[in-house]
Amino acid sequence: MVNLKHPKIVDVYSGYFSPEKETFVMINELCDYGALERLIISKREKDQAFPEDIIRRVMMDITSAIEYIHSKDWLHCDMKPENVLVSINGDVKLGDFGISLNLLEKEKQLKTPIGTLK
Repeated sequence: MVNLKHPKIVDVYSGYFSPEKETFVMINELCDYGALERLIISKREKDQAFPEDIIRRVMMDITSAIEYIHSKDWLHCDMKPENVLVSINGDVKLGDFGISLNLLEKEKQLKTPIGTLK
């Protein structure tokens, strides 16, 4: 589990493997508005656009999170609106570090297929 602490990164409290579900379960801070992807789809369905100031804030928050993780020698490897979470008060945070890479692990670096396959 990646241990990164930053105001624009979703806090992860714990995690465990669920044998019943055959998956790893993460317990993290509540981002009750869900993924940015959901908000984008909602706007698109209503033929609406986000105001520029909102877009600017989202991009600045994501950039801040990326700058921090890079300073800690990590790559996210799965950047997409599904992994950007939003709280009810509008906080934007980067989450899902499941396939992130540590740049100091040279053997693994750039040899692992990364990203979400669709």
